[in-house]
Amino acid sequence: MGDQQQDKVYHADGRPEYRLAWTAVVIGAMAAPVVLLASGMVISLGALVPYGALLGLLVASHFIYTLRRPNEVISLVTGSAALMIAAALLAGIIANAGLRLRYPLVDGPLARFDLAMGIDTPAVVLAIADRPWLADLLGRAYVSVFPLAFATAIWLSVRREKRLLWELTLGFAGGIVGAAIVSVFFPALGNIAHAGLQDLAGTRLPQGSGVYFLEAVHRYRDGSDPLLDVRKLEGVVCFPSFHAVMAVAVAYALRTTRWLAWPMGCWCALVVVSTVPNGGHYVGDLLGGAMLWIATLALARCSRAMPAIRYGRSLPIATTLRAT
Repeated sequence: MGDQQQDKVYHADGRPEYRLAWTAVVIGAMAAPVVLLASGMVISLGALVPYGALLGLLVASHFIYTLRRPNEVISLVTGSAALMIAAALLAGIIANAGLRLRYPLVDGPLARFDLAMGIDTPAVVLAIADRPWLADLLGRAYVSVFPLAFATAIWLSVRREKRLLWELTLGFAGGIVGAAIVSVFFPALGNIAHAGLQDLAGTRLPQGSGVYFLEAVHRYRDGSDPLLDVRKLEGVVCFPSFHAVMAVAVAYALRTTRWLAWPMGCWCALVVVSTVPNGGHYVGDLLGGAMLWIATLALARCSRAMPAIRYGRSLPIATTLRAT
């Protein structure tokens, strides 16, 4: 096969995105013990057993159904699930343990950035709280994004849309690991807590809106217990917004499915809006999340010009999964 034809097949398969998604997980696996060591926190090995068993089963199935008993759909489902779950677990460890490092909160600069853009974020929250139907709709949109991301991965796997699937997986894995690492150095409590609007949660906003993670933040940031319970990891990342990453990644992954593109695009737009009242995010967090997603996608685009990545020499695992 000539180089031009080989590149055409290679690009259609989304192999740069696939390998970069593995790279994101490897980076997370290296960052997690570093943060744990620096923070003085420890994890019970027993608590990791269920996660290790699940991930081991998914990775083994991915290899088996890629190399030994080829079944493209099972290979794609198990591979994407393994990458997304592993990335989420590692990001949770990094972000929660990183709170113990007690870097200065950046709520002040983030709030001032929003105002400099002409956006009064607390006023937006209050305006949404004054409209119960909108608050309820946005609350449903906010909690839907994780199931939506995994459902989209399964949908693309069944349709054998490998390029789109690995773009989504890379956005998820790279986005959540990247957001967790950034949050270690730039922690924040969110616009709800910073503006003193906590009483809205459970009254005029859905239960937990903008405050559901504060208990974990204070437990790890202000406490002294060295044990990090991986069974109770909270999404403590404020800047950048990973919900924004997921919303954009899902909408982009479904762009070629005509009957889904517009409705899912609109729903994902609601997810982005919901991050302000329900996730306690600043607008600057959303821009940071969007930039993080763009960076992962741009890296995949650039990687196609790198022969070492193009022909499977970027990671040892890549050489064995040429057919993925």
